[in-house]
Amino acid sequence: MPGRSNDFQRFVALIEGLARSREAVVTESAELTEAPGGTRREVDVLIEDTVNGYPVKIAIECRDHERPQEIQWIDALIGKYSALHVNQVIAVSSSGFSHSAYEKAAASGILALTVTEALTDDWRNSLKAMLVKFIGFEVELRSFVLHYADGVEAPPDSDGAADWLICNEDGSEPRRVREQIVALYEKHAESAAHAYINEHQLIDAARPKDAEFEFAIPFDAVGAYLIPPNGLPLKIARITINASGTTRHIDATTHRRIAFGRKFVTVASLTDSLFGTHTVTLAEVAHDSAPVLRGSYQQGGGPGLGWLDKKRKQQRAED
Repeated sequence: MPGRSNDFQRFVALIEGLARSREAVVTESAELTEAPGGTRREVDVLIEDTVNGYPVKIAIECRDHERPQEIQWIDALIGKYSALHVNQVIAVSSSGFSHSAYEKAAASGILALTVTEALTDDWRNSLKAMLVKFIGFEVELRSFVLHYADGVEAPPDSDGAADWLICNEDGSEPRRVREQIVALYEKHAESAAHAYINEHQLIDAARPKDAEFEFAIPFDAVGAYLIPPNGLPLKIARITINASGTTRHIDATTHRRIAFGRKFVTVASLTDSLFGTHTVTLAEVAHDSAPVLRGSYQQGGGPGLGWLDKKRKQQRAED
């Protein structure tokens, strides 16, 4: 980066200080390769870091002019970085920006800063703020157990009970045991898994790690009777459904960061075959003297894990 005014020299000193840090790799007059085509392009300052195992790059472009920078410079940066892979472009100007330049930068996800703002920015937190990680879980129905009422002996061939009928005491509402089990599971599995995960603290955003777990869902079966092949009803006291699951911590596949003055909006999305595209929008909102982070979540419209459970059950039946 060529010689600049006093403010820019202080900014250079800040960059050099970052370069001595073990937390980030800072390169002045760095070169990045366009894709496709392979043309080498120079970047005034490139900050590279790894946050939670995810590589992040911030490109900083600098201008030390007497007049505020106009929209043409922002247009040039948009064109330049359309073929360069970086997570954030920051334009630093010693004389500020015109209103149209600020608007164009915000609409294009470029952060426009004066030198004073650049000197006071927390670059490490800027890196972290870009990353959104989707945290959730998937569960699977494994087995079930029928608990008979006191004094009732389990039939010797109860292993085939999934295909038997279950009904009310008066014989009404007969249905297959497997159908009843699946209906109970689909209604209660998600809330039961949530409760188990929270109780055992299996999800920790500060230390994300996938974990496998098993849990049971007990149900009272008041007035329910099992009808085995011999036709003699057996009174059932309880039903226990056994399930397993895995917590998931997945980095968003796309991030877009939009700057409005000194405030930021991050839009991150994750696309998968089961749920479609999930989108999270986070905004830093000014509130009194302290910033407040607010957000919204839009769930994908895919078939969901119910489809996955049905597919797994079908595969087990075929095996």
